[in-house]
Parts: sequence; structure tokens; C-alpha cells
Amino acid sequence: MKPARPPQAVQNRAPEAGPEAAPDPAGQSPDAPIEFTSNDDVARGNAERANAEPEPAASHHAEVPGTPDPADERRHEAAKRHDS
Repeated sequence: MKPARPPQAVQNRAPEAGPEAAPDPAGQSPDAPIEFTSNDDVARGNAERANAEPEPAASHHAEVPGTPDPADERRHEAAKRHDS
């Protein structure tokens, strides 16, 4: 069995380069400066979220077409027992 590498050897190891570097999906080049948003943009985003329409509540599983409503089934069974 191979001995484990000491932590320093792992930290000092250079990252392995792939055959070709993939393009950055965010479009941020390592040579380009980091772009920060202005406080106005942040404030506008906060205001938009505060004034946004509320999201609809999660649908109950009974509202999904094709699935039975357990509460409705219980009421139906109780009505059957009550009628008997």
C-alpha cells in the first residue's frame, strides 16, 4: 500500500492542467478585474423583491391530477360508516 502524502505535499502540488482549458461559463476572465454591482443595483433588487407578488403556496398533493385526495377518501369512508 502506498504511504499517504503529507499535507504540505498535497497543498504545494500544482493543479493538473486539462488538455484544453474550458471557457469560463460566467465569462469572467482571470485577467479581467472583478465587476461589483453598485449599491443602487443592490437597492433596486431589494425593492423589486420586496414589491414582488407573493409566490403561490405549494400545491397540496391532492391538487395534482391523477392522485387521490386522502382527506376526501377519509371523509367518504366516514360517511359510509355513518350511513350504515
